[in-house]
Amino acid sequence: MRVTGVEHRFVDQVPDDLEPGILYVSLPFRTTVHLCACGCGNQTWVRLRPERHHLIYDGETITLKGSIGNWRFPCRSHYWIRNGRIVWADGEVTPSWWQRTVSWLRRLFKH
Repeated sequence: MRVTGVEHRFVDQVPDDLEPGILYVSLPFRTTVHLCACGCGNQTWVRLRPERHHLIYDGETITLKGSIGNWRFPCRSHYWIRNGRIVWADGEVTPSWWQRTVSWLRRLFKH
C-alpha cells in the first residue's frame, strides 16, 4: 500500500529494522533511508549532496529537494518528499537517454 506521508527521525546509525512511513536521517553520514513509499518494502537510500539532494527541516517537517526515482526496483516508483508528504509522479517515468534523444531528433526535424 502506498504511503502518503513520512515522519522523520534523526539517527546516528540506521536501525536494522525500518518502519514504513519513517524517513531516517543520519546527519553524520549525510544520508537518509526509508522503505519505498509504494509499499514494496525495498530500502531507499538517499545520499545528501548539494548538487542532487538536500534536506530542508522547518522544525516540524522534512523536505528532500530532488525527486526519488527507484528505477532499479521492480516498482520503479517516482516521488518527492515535501513537508513530510509524499508527492507522486503519478505514472510519470523519466525517459531513458535513448528516448530523450529520439524525442529531440523528432523535434529537430519536424516541419
